[in-house]
Amino acid sequence: MDVDYEENLESNVADIKQCELGGEFDHILAACFLRRFVNDTPWLHMDLSASSHKNGLGAVDSEITGFGVSWAIEFLKTLSDHIK
Repeated sequence: MDVDYEENLESNVADIKQCELGGEFDHILAACFLRRFVNDTPWLHMDLSASSHKNGLGAVDSEITGFGVSWAIEFLKTLSDHIK
């Protein structure tokens, strides 16, 4: 998450933006966005939305596959078991 990406979070209509439509590095911008809010809390950003990203982001009609969602659910269950 090089600081070079930070300028892509600047917005004309908000304090900060989360992504750019048509951007090739949305996963990096999402992590940079989160980094601004976590302070000293350990964190992990995993982009689970796609292995394909054709003309869309999240709620926009696209070929996003949801790749990794099942893996993430199992990861969180395992993490939860370790915290108990």
